[in-house]
Amino acid sequence: MVLLVALVAGCGAHPVQLAICVSLAVLVILLVRQHVARRYAARQRAEIVASAEPAAPTTEPSRELGETVAQLATRPIQLVDEKVVDDRYIIIGRLGTGSGATVYEVERISDGQRLTMKLLRERADARRTARFAREARGMADPPHPNVVSVIDVGIVDGVTFIVTPIVDGGSLLAHEARFGDRAWAEWMLLQIATGLAALHARGVLHRDLRAANVLVSAGQAKLADVGVAALAAPTDGAEPPTLASDMFAFGALAQQLFGSEPLPEVLARCLADAPARRPSAAEAAAALAGR
Repeated sequence: MVLLVALVAGCGAHPVQLAICVSLAVLVILLVRQHVARRYAARQRAEIVASAEPAAPTTEPSRELGETVAQLATRPIQLVDEKVVDDRYIIIGRLGTGSGATVYEVERISDGQRLTMKLLRERADARRTARFAREARGMADPPHPNVVSVIDVGIVDGVTFIVTPIVDGGSLLAHEARFGDRAWAEWMLLQIATGLAALHARGVLHRDLRAANVLVSAGQAKLADVGVAALAAPTDGAEPPTLASDMFAFGALAQQLFGSEPLPEVLARCLADAPARRPSAAEAAAALAGR
């Protein structure tokens, strides 16, 4: 800044000289800003690359997610003319809008497959999105019948998008009339516990298990929005999620589905104050299956 003041001061009072000096000063400022921006971007890329854990993909979803981790380390994905995302997805139409996201039907350009894209409202930085993409690989490889697989993850205009298969049917909330039907509730919870056990075995937490995040298609329950809560900014004072906190949420969901019916012992233990007293998802699934 001192150099720029000296440069302008030394130009004299002649209008032409003054105009040239002012132009030079503006050019210097722009060059300095570009240099600082490049250094910041390089540092951010280095941090993301350092946090990425390379793994050999074995399925198409995990291959795309692996590419996402590398891509997030270099540049954000941009939305082109509000219809095409990163030259890979064509937006067909809006499926719905919830409290935290807008959901679209999209077509993957490479093979014409129709998929669901969820555009989250809350912004997440590239580091958290890259971490989520790595965790999502655990959901996708191999796929599980009671878990909605994540196919792709990216950032569009600073907001995270998540691509999953299209699942026909609504959430458990669309079946509220059946809450209190003990046989139906046990069947749904058996499937949910089975999906949750598969996630936990892969080291993946759901983090936001509730009725709205369980889809039901042709009588089959599928866990949706797995790990999405990890993209939100950390809440001051909030305890980190654990296997036990997932199980407490499972118990609360069980209580909702059972209505006024008493909970089986294994489900009641999910609501224990002491995390150590709560059963594992695998134990809950085994008990519900009568094993």
